[in-house]
Amino acid sequence: MLKKNKFIEKIVHLLLNIFIGILSIILLITIYSGIQIKLLKQDYANFFGYTMFEVQTNSMARTIYAGDWIIVKFDPDIKVNDIITYKKDNDFITHRVTEIKNQTYVTRGDANNTKDPDTVDRSDVVGKVTKVLKGFGIFKKTIFNSGVLIILIIALFIIESLVKDKNSEDGNLKVFIEKIKKLKKRKKTNVYLEKTDEPSVTDEIIIVDKEESEITEIKTEEEEEYEEFEDDDDYEEDELEKTIHFRMIEVNPNEIDDTLLEIAKHEIEDETPSKDISEISADPIDEVIEEPDLTNINFDNLTSSNRRNKNTVDAFVNIKLDELDEIVNLIIDEEKLQVNEPTIKNNFLMNYVHARYYNYFGGKDLNYKGRNFLPKFNRLMKALGEDYVKDYDGSDNKYEEKVEKFIKIMELVAKFEQAKDSIKEIKIKREFIKSELAKFQTELDNSGLLLLTNEIINVQKRYDEIYKYFFKKLESNMFYLEIERIRRNLYAVELNHNVNFSKIYSDYIIEKTYEEGIIAEDKLMVKITLLLKVIIEDMLERSFTNKYFIMFPETLYSKEKKIMRVVNMFEDEYAKSHITILIDFDTLTSNKRIVSKLRRMGFRFAIGFNENVKLYAKDKNSLSVGNHLFVNTKAENYKEVENYIPKDLKELIIYNDVYDKFNIVEGD
Repeated sequence: MLKKNKFIEKIVHLLLNIFIGILSIILLITIYSGIQIKLLKQDYANFFGYTMFEVQTNSMARTIYAGDWIIVKFDPDIKVNDIITYKKDNDFITHRVTEIKNQTYVTRGDANNTKDPDTVDRSDVVGKVTKVLKGFGIFKKTIFNSGVLIILIIALFIIESLVKDKNSEDGNLKVFIEKIKKLKKRKKTNVYLEKTDEPSVTDEIIIVDKEESEITEIKTEEEEEYEEFEDDDDYEEDELEKTIHFRMIEVNPNEIDDTLLEIAKHEIEDETPSKDISEISADPIDEVIEEPDLTNINFDNLTSSNRRNKNTVDAFVNIKLDELDEIVNLIIDEEKLQVNEPTIKNNFLMNYVHARYYNYFGGKDLNYKGRNFLPKFNRLMKALGEDYVKDYDGSDNKYEEKVEKFIKIMELVAKFEQAKDSIKEIKIKREFIKSELAKFQTELDNSGLLLLTNEIINVQKRYDEIYKYFFKKLESNMFYLEIERIRRNLYAVELNHNVNFSKIYSDYIIEKTYEEGIIAEDKLMVKITLLLKVIIEDMLERSFTNKYFIMFPETLYSKEKKIMRVVNMFEDEYAKSHITILIDFDTLTSNKRIVSKLRRMGFRFAIGFNENVKLYAKDKNSLSVGNHLFVNTKAENYKEVENYIPKDLKELIIYNDVYDKFNIVEGD
């Protein structure tokens, strides 16, 4: 034990010296930089021909990211494709050299679609980047932060002191134990000792380390028995059994948004105390960041009579449009909107949502194959702007100028949305938004830019809380989705439950009752609701390739009104293109009319063939409603089914036992 403590003492002492060394280096660098920048009035510190910068934006993404540190060498020999740092106004910019013209450099950020508008004079170049320290900004703010280092050093001093005291105690204990061993040797081995209440040396068990032959621990018999009792006693908290009852309540699709948002409104009113917002604090602007609060959302706008949410996806899109509209209105000052500008704004906002969340770019050939959204979106905005100007036949002489203004605004909005998801550090995010706003709002001073930046961040935070509430209302404690992969990007979706049934019922009876008839039809609505949450999450993550297959109960096809209510739950172009209804061929041939109607409405179908399927020549045309045809190669009728499918539909075949992914009840 003593040896172990000495080893720990050495480690702590070594760490202490390392941290003191790091702190000393940081202190020297800080003093040296301060002298050069503060006293000598230089723009940056010069460390023997090198300097360092922390990157604030992702304009060089794929090579350099926000939060990285770069080491820049003062090298006049600049070539094409070198990454250089240069000064522009009061900012330092790091971009790649694409051309060299007459002692000037043409630059472009790797993540940017276009070249920088201004060329860089040789005299403005600081140097070229020689090393990128990935994520070093995070270490600087945490591990290498002087405050953190001081705390660590203090903690290590305390630990070192405690270890020294422990070693001293262990040394004294070793001397004491040696005396005990000498006393025990003097005693006869067969002497009976009468038990007394007073503790004696013989009431102790001496535990010896066999490897080092030294005493490591002393325990009394009572202590050893008590520890054994503690080791053997494992207490587990019993889970409370819950009895859950539910019922399906039909709601008019036009009232979905009103219902959800009214609940949110009343819950927030009950939980949140009223606040007087008539006074504005005079604190520094860059510190004013409101806490996310649902009460800041105008629920009246979300439930206005001129906009009805058809379904869950539509509700999400409308909330997103409200958020973007608020941000645009902050940028341009809504009260100053001129003629034609509201229409231009709304058209651009809708096209942004289609591009960002539906991956739909208006069917335009933008000549861009990359995965980066921003360059492709910027091309879309320019193409749409050209179309708007070309198609306009009014008398507004400034129409083209207004379109150009909103193109720039939408490019800003797209950057702010990307920054919200990619930049976690609030100070870096605020600085990025402010710098982008400064390019557009040239008439605002620094305090005005900070105020506008904080207002935009507050809008984003408030709506983040709305989305959390929105998704929470789509969750269920009783049901959960089981999503099983069929093949790449194709998934079968089933609904499972957390309901406990009495043991007197067999599994077959439970499944038979639960998977068929009215209960199964009502459960389908729960399944679609939970699946739409997954669909929206895919939209947010831009995972556009995921497709999901669901099955309708066979009894539902004979109830046209009810099946129309069900499909209206995902009556959205994105949802319809990503949700496919799997139908058995026998069920299809018995319900041709309703299936054809749904197909004309844009809903997708996949056709499966069970082992008892009846294949008649007169029903072969029904296969044309299928977007996919599932053929099970393990089935006995595999070849018969494959030969039944016409040649022009062979490309739709997916060889997979798809029914194995669903809870299909068999038996009488």
